[in-house]
Amino acid sequence: MGLRGLLQTPPLPSPKNSVMEACRMMDESKLGAVAVVDEGRRVVGVLTYRDLIHRVLVAKLDPERASLESVMTPNPVTLGADESFGDALRFMVERDYTYMPVVEPDGRLAGLLSLRGLLEHKIDNLASELDSVVSYIAADGAGGD
Repeated sequence: MGLRGLLQTPPLPSPKNSVMEACRMMDESKLGAVAVVDEGRRVVGVLTYRDLIHRVLVAKLDPERASLESVMTPNPVTLGADESFGDALRFMVERDYTYMPVVEPDGRLAGLLSLRGLLEHKIDNLASELDSVVSYIAADGAGGD
């Protein structure tokens, strides 16, 4: 399965879209980032809340006039859609990434992965494992009479 079940489908702004258009897309989709794509849906950049703070607000740019290509993080690191859950989680935590674009083998955007989504998935798995252990012990499993 890889990461496919955890991906969010973000809006697909182009580098020519304005920062304000991207902010509206982020707001409507309730995401803290968007992957910026070319005509072939290949990721050419990413815009995150951090980019907005540092490259737009602090720089006092007009979000209606500034294009994404002028403020996005260009050529971002991506993950493959078949990457393992553990590797993706480790990679994002080590680099302090909250969102990452995930791509198909042909380089097209598969979706956006959030650290929060990965952590929620991990918590759900751990809770299920704990429930199984508790049920096993309660049924007089390990060391029972």
